[in-house]
Amino acid sequence: MLWQGIVLSGVVVIVTAWCVGVKGPLYASVFNPLSLVIVAIFAPLLLEENLYLGSVIGAVLIVSGLYMVLWGKNKEIKTSSEKTKHVEASSVVEITNSDISYMVDNESIRERT
Repeated sequence: MLWQGIVLSGVVVIVTAWCVGVKGPLYASVFNPLSLVIVAIFAPLLLEENLYLGSVIGAVLIVSGLYMVLWGKNKEIKTSSEKTKHVEASSVVEITNSDISYMVDNESIRERT
């Protein structure tokens, strides 16, 4: 049993490091309490322990908190991407020189005649 704990602890560290690399530290810290919910689910199933009302209420609170954080983060990402689109759309400059005019934006220079 000792080696199972050591191996699973190593797997948790590897998965947490991967999550931090892919999504950032917020997601890793938010999903960390989810292990308590997993323990509350599997302990009665595998170890024949009693499931108490406090464990169920705690699991519901943890999952609802996780949902709220992910919902807020998704809303924040959408808001920041809309602001970025607005800035990119307003950064077009027109340069006119006698017969030739150029449209200059963030990506390229296009010649208009």
